[in-house]
Amino acid sequence: MAILVPAGTTFTLTGPGWRFLPPPGPFVLQGMSRQGVNLNIYETCGVINITAQGNLICPGGTPGPSQPSPELITGISVKQLNCIVLKGPVPTIPEMSAVQTPQLSVSSIQSAPTPTLVLPLPLIGNFTEKYMYDGEAGFVESYKGLEVPTARDNLRSATFVQGQGRKPLSYPERFKKQKEFGGTGGGSLIVSSSVGREFYGPTVHDRAQAGSNYVWSYKPSLIRTLRFFYTITVTSTCPPYIWEFPAYIDVDNNWVHHKTRTLYRLGKQVPSREG
Repeated sequence: MAILVPAGTTFTLTGPGWRFLPPPGPFVLQGMSRQGVNLNIYETCGVINITAQGNLICPGGTPGPSQPSPELITGISVKQLNCIVLKGPVPTIPEMSAVQTPQLSVSSIQSAPTPTLVLPLPLIGNFTEKYMYDGEAGFVESYKGLEVPTARDNLRSATFVQGQGRKPLSYPERFKKQKEFGGTGGGSLIVSSSVGREFYGPTVHDRAQAGSNYVWSYKPSLIRTLRFFYTITVTSTCPPYIWEFPAYIDVDNNWVHHKTRTLYRLGKQVPSREG
């Protein structure tokens, strides 16, 4: 059978399979650098050499005139599977069972039969905040005066768990910090994406803030590490011709621009309206 060859610290067999650990690379956003050992969000994946080699003889063969030629490698490919919350205060959610990472793609290589084949860039691009889903945005729609009709003071929120919500406040609640209330149903990681809006937050936050006066909560994700799983497939000239190997990469949440987002939201505040 075909085998994989370790490549320094960037490609090793440890834990639940072959671990991808690309060397520190450039970030797609300014003001960020790798913190810790793992790849960080918004960090471009560097070279990770996946090297596949064939056996001297095909499995089950006997050296001699009838023995097929030594096993040769014809291809290497990588398939993305799922991810889990490895470190953080929230659980893995169903949307992580089949991940889609628009800013990161997997690659493959095909070749004429060769004893050794190398795939140098199995992961191309960068990971984003997409699956760090536990951030929240909360806003207050406020009116002046103590005897304002209750239907006119509202809390608005946008979270993945609750969706986009709005709750009327009675007078005793007006000055309390509301942390959880029912929304319109669970959100979607697609509409919660911040790609292209990294310094402002997703458009779902714009909708929650529209018509509001003040920011009362703007919490970043507290997920520290996500683990993404892959399958490495090697094809060769020996039956069964296809060999699969489990692999994974750990991605850390090194988000340092939340202050910029918060200041942007604070800058959109307006005084309470007349009741």
